[in-house]
This record gives sequence, C-alpha cells and structure tokens, in this order.
Amino acid sequence: MDLSYLRPLFAGDGPWASVYLDATSDERSPGPGIDARWQTLAGHLTSQGADPGTVAAIGEAIRGHPRRPGRHGLAIFASGGRVVLAEPLDTPPAAGLAVWAPLPHAMPLVAQREMATARADRSRDESERAVAEENTRAAVADQNTRAALARFGAGPHAGGLAEVVVSLRDGRVEQVLLVDDPSSTDRLWIGPGDPRLIASEPGALSAAGVRPVEVRADAALLRAVVGTGAGLLLIGPDDLDLPHGIGAILHDDDPPDPA
Repeated sequence: MDLSYLRPLFAGDGPWASVYLDATSDERSPGPGIDARWQTLAGHLTSQGADPGTVAAIGEAIRGHPRRPGRHGLAIFASGGRVVLAEPLDTPPAAGLAVWAPLPHAMPLVAQREMATARADRSRDESERAVAEENTRAAVADQNTRAALARFGAGPHAGGLAEVVVSLRDGRVEQVLLVDDPSSTDRLWIGPGDPRLIASEPGALSAAGVRPVEVRADAALLRAVVGTGAGLLLIGPDDLDLPHGIGAILHDDDPPDPA
C-alpha cells in the first residue's frame, strides 16, 4: 500500500482538523446541501477548539473544490490556517465527520482508498474487460494478503499493540497488519517531531524527557508507519487472531520487549 501521499500530514506538529464530508451537489438529492453539511461540521470543529483560520481555510477549500456528478465525498486535512491535503472520495461517508486532534485522523481515508482501488475500473466501465481486470486485481490482493499472513506465522513477528509499538519505535517493522476498526477506543502516546516517539504508556516517553501526548492508536500507528517507511496491510477480523487487531512482520529475529 502506497502511503507516500500522507507524508505532508506528518511533516509537522499539529493540532489538525480532519474533515470527511458528503460532497454530493446534486440538487435533486434529499437532505441538506453541501454548504449546510459543511456548516454543521464547522460547528463541530469550533466546539472542539479549532482555530478560526483553520476552519475558514477548510471552508474555502470546499467551496473551491471542483464539482462532479454523482454521489462522492471529500476528505480535508488542515492545520495552522492552511489546508495540507484535500482528497476526493469515490463514496461519501455514511455520516459527516470533523475531528480536531494532535494528529490527523487519516485512517478512514486510507481504508477507503484501499477499497476504491479494487473497484475503480468497474465504476468507470462495466465492460467484460473491466470486470475481468477487477477480478484479477482482487485475486492479486488476496494472494498478497495470504502471503503476508503466512510470513507473519513463519517468521519474526510482533503481536498486539504493545509489541508492535516497541518494534516501530526500534525501527524493526517491515509491515504492519491491521484490522481497521473505526470504533476502537485504543489510545497511544506520542512525542513531537520524530514518528518513532510512540509508546503504549506515557511513562516510557516521560523517562526519556519527552512530553507525552495522548492520541488515537490508529493515528499514532499510521504516523509511525509513514515515518519509518514500514508497510501497511489492512486485514479482515477473521484473517488472523491478533490482540487489539494488530501485528507486524519484523526485519530481524530479535523478539520485542513490551513496554
């Protein structure tokens, strides 16, 4: 999975506004229009403490984003009064989402891009060739998943949140295997700047003279994956029995020491 497009989101410190918006502009569609949907989300950001400049920058980006026919969405990430990334979504979010947090909430974008890749050609062309290409792509993805699961079981690996965090901090992760769970309440702690400043307990960072900041676990993990150059594979909950739905394939044979 290519995550290079996320690098600008982790190049500096936050806080960050992350917005997932139904950008459908068809006037025949029921419910509020795009401006009304944005105003609701803008209110959510403001109530969470977002600064007016950042909220205004997102509003300008939404108004300036090219309209297109059909149902679709938009993911926008902004900080310090500037929009850093605006990505169209093939499918609008089931519900609008606006988050103000120390890290960007990018996992929903990653998950949707992964799903969209498998069905992109078919959505544009229902020909037999497009269907065949989609089936081939799905088969390749399935083979890659099976290969990764086999490597996880046969070689050096980390299982569970604490072990994976230590391995990411030590730069020993080749690929993270993650069950995407938007409802997860898992939390981790990070430090500024270096993506390897990640811990499952705040004391691990405090002992190193780093002020720990509590964040969503998936946000911290994504920052560490992008920053260390590790790979990421989203798997199904039944693919592998993993504590907290996470494991990692490691570069070496040294087992991690949980912290």
